[in-house]
Amino acid sequence: MNVDMDCYLLKPKTLLRYGSILDIVQAQSRRSVCFTKAYGRYVEGTGSVLQCCMENEVSSVFTNLDRLSEEEKLQKLLTLKLRYFTPREVANLMGFPESFSFPEDISIIQQYRVLGNSLNVLVVAKLLQLMSSKHFGHSEGEEQFSVS
Repeated sequence: MNVDMDCYLLKPKTLLRYGSILDIVQAQSRRSVCFTKAYGRYVEGTGSVLQCCMENEVSSVFTNLDRLSEEEKLQKLLTLKLRYFTPREVANLMGFPESFSFPEDISIIQQYRVLGNSLNVLVVAKLLQLMSSKHFGHSEGEEQFSVS
């Protein structure tokens, strides 16, 4: 499936208003903040954004940013090429199988709403497995949930 990634780039107005509070991650990052159902509509506290241009260090872009004019700030922030994760990427992070897809008539915002209300299926399976273990008062002979 061919996805136009430009539509996921953060708009200049968003960068100027929320640039200093964004949770910016990179492709090799091992963490992100929780994705909520408001991801893509609201910025503050709804999920991480991805840095697509690795030519600039995030810390160097934000150094003395508050001393610059709005236009200079915007130009520096634009060099990071920050974008929202696609719904498919969020689904991947949530443990959904590659075969999972949304019907074509479901908007991106609706997809984020559904994904933001979900839990990582692999984490839930592991928690259920731990809760059913002998450490939680169950005997060894009881059936265990498996995580594959």
